[in-house]
Amino acid sequence: MPAEFTLLGEVQVLVDGQPVDLGHARQRCVLAVLLVDANRLVHTPALVDRVWGDQAPARARNALYGYIHHLRAALDGAADIQRKDGGYLLEVDPNTVDLHRFRALVASARATDDDRHGLTLLDDALALWRGEAFAGTSSPWLDGVRDTLDHDHLQARLDHHDLALGHGRHAEVLPDLLRLAEEHPLDERIAGQLMLALHRSGRSAAALDHYHRLRRRLADDLGVDPGPRVQEVFQLMLANDSPPEPRTPEPAPAEPPPDAPTADQVKPAPGPLRSRTGVIVSIAALILVMAGVLVATQTLRPDDPPAGASPSDTAGSSPAPSISLDPRIPQPAVYDFQLVHSSLCLSERPDQSSGDGEVMQTDCRTDVPVYSLVPWLTGVYRILSDHPQFGEGCLGVRKALKDPGAPVYNDYCDLEAAEEFSVEPFPSVKDGFLIRAIHSGMCLMAENASVIKETPIIQAPCTPDGAGQVFRLIPPVG
Repeated sequence: MPAEFTLLGEVQVLVDGQPVDLGHARQRCVLAVLLVDANRLVHTPALVDRVWGDQAPARARNALYGYIHHLRAALDGAADIQRKDGGYLLEVDPNTVDLHRFRALVASARATDDDRHGLTLLDDALALWRGEAFAGTSSPWLDGVRDTLDHDHLQARLDHHDLALGHGRHAEVLPDLLRLAEEHPLDERIAGQLMLALHRSGRSAAALDHYHRLRRRLADDLGVDPGPRVQEVFQLMLANDSPPEPRTPEPAPAEPPPDAPTADQVKPAPGPLRSRTGVIVSIAALILVMAGVLVATQTLRPDDPPAGASPSDTAGSSPAPSISLDPRIPQPAVYDFQLVHSSLCLSERPDQSSGDGEVMQTDCRTDVPVYSLVPWLTGVYRILSDHPQFGEGCLGVRKALKDPGAPVYNDYCDLEAAEEFSVEPFPSVKDGFLIRAIHSGMCLMAENASVIKETPIIQAPCTPDGAGQVFRLIPPVG
């Protein structure tokens, strides 16, 4: 009778599609150990060690004999557990064991020269996984095998994504790559694939942002630069975006303006409660250095030269390069941000617990902040605010949270919020735009797409219909 043995998830035996009762966890552990080495002899001392580790009971062999007896009865001919030469051997067709089938499919995929066939093989291999390997069982030995399988699974996923990206399946693999980048933030293979998938999905701003965050983290944690794989993808994006030519043949860090303050001249940032008056954040220069290593912006922040200094005073003698913007995106300027579904505008109110400005929607005729759309990186913007009561600041997702429903606040720039956004035309609404948080890929919206005044603004997954998420950027009157 047909039987299937599963280890890539819960340890199970299915006969005619129905699960067999394998008993308690320790008994299932014995079966898992024998299936890992299917058709190979496992000597009794090794089997005891793999099942119990250093916690083996005094009568471990007797217990083992009992488990084998019950497993033989449960399997009822679906597989043969043989006792021979001082150990046990489970004789079974390896194609009926998901672990061995997974390994065979991955090996075949890596051996073929036909990418499409390889992709099909990897699709089949990855479909065998139903969760954590050996779920519901544990021993020191099995835990080690599980770690190895987790690594093998990850590499197979990345092999699959390499081939999928080569055949235009970037939208399909993007969600998995976003998860993998969260789990493995320093893995450059994942980073390169994610950047490419984002770029091909029309989200070049998010791809560039990921590159710069990776670069900073590698430098901070390991003292190294991104490797050739990531640099190649970065160069591809820059070439497609047609950035300005570098000013020098070698990459160099952005130099501060000649009259910028030194560390001992920097004034302390304003105190934590709300008076943001005087914290003027303006663009002094945008420096794009190609050559694969740096895209940076030079800004005036709270700890930069005193408010009132003009950009020409702080940018040095070299003019900033021109910025090539998507013609569909509003030019850097001052706007009212109006939600299309409610005809209400972004504003803020003080959060009583923190003193920060909680962003909400309100009547556009009231005293709403002046918002400035300011280029930050290629295709990336900051939204600067100037509220008549609370002063200047930056729009951002609170604490850089990545959860759906995370609130949007106005606060001092460059504190703890995620303050970088892309502005994306929404096709079905004339002059409508999505405001997407770069760090999370989510869209800003009125909570529950409400039309009620003072509804908080949050981030949430972008939706095809854009309900509660579409903005118009309207030059203020007067």
